[in-house]
Amino acid sequence: MTHKSTSPLATYSFPNYRFHEPKLFNLLYDELGKEVLRIHNKQFARTSIADTTEYQPNQPIAYSNVPRALSYNFILHTLTNGRIQVASPVDVVQCWDNIPERDATIPHTNAVIFFSKEGKYQDLPQRVFDLLGKSRSRVRAPFFVTGLGVKKADNEYGFTFVGTGLQQVIEAPYLTKDTRVRYDPKTRTLVEAKNDEEGVQIFVPSDQSGIRGVCRVRSIDLCCVDNGTLDLDPDELDDGLLDSCADGRIQVVQRDLQSRVA
Repeated sequence: MTHKSTSPLATYSFPNYRFHEPKLFNLLYDELGKEVLRIHNKQFARTSIADTTEYQPNQPIAYSNVPRALSYNFILHTLTNGRIQVASPVDVVQCWDNIPERDATIPHTNAVIFFSKEGKYQDLPQRVFDLLGKSRSRVRAPFFVTGLGVKKADNEYGFTFVGTGLQQVIEAPYLTKDTRVRYDPKTRTLVEAKNDEEGVQIFVPSDQSGIRGVCRVRSIDLCCVDNGTLDLDPDELDDGLLDSCADGRIQVVQRDLQSRVA
């Protein structure tokens, strides 16, 4: 689904980017952010998934939710030849100490959690299950799925998932309970933190069925319940796929050739 971009955005770089420094950046309403929104809003015209906010120049793009984050992720990958993508849950934990506006923002990631093909969000879990094909058999649920695409659909959510060349399944056995996780540089993934180790709190729903979105809630936790934008008990949260707020952000990683080799 991707092609080699030859636009000037293919060489776009964030200010103060250093390939050796794990760091997240806000997607801004600049030349890159404007093009991302233009393409996204054209694809989701006349739906609530379009973002028609009148942003000021270089203002952080806000109001993130699950379909917007996934849509922006694929558009960013296409425009920058894979150099810039929406942060994954692994990126968030790895970069925890180097996240802009960490205490005040609620960014969605490029991931959903798959618990089962039946349950929360009706037909969407089955759609994810079908798109994963053989890759789903390698890992026991629950697990993260990153890099799915989205398209407009005539259902109650206004979108459905589509396959991309970016999608990956990330083993996550710790998602069966509320716990703390840390980044493991050896495996380049997340593992459950031991009692004597520092880690990031992660919350999961009591009803572990269907799928859920994944967002960071300020400096509190990585939230995998239904609605991370509300300061409520996890069991009281509801309808998180489309929920957004002014504190939402699109936080991204820049992966140039040097950082991929390092």
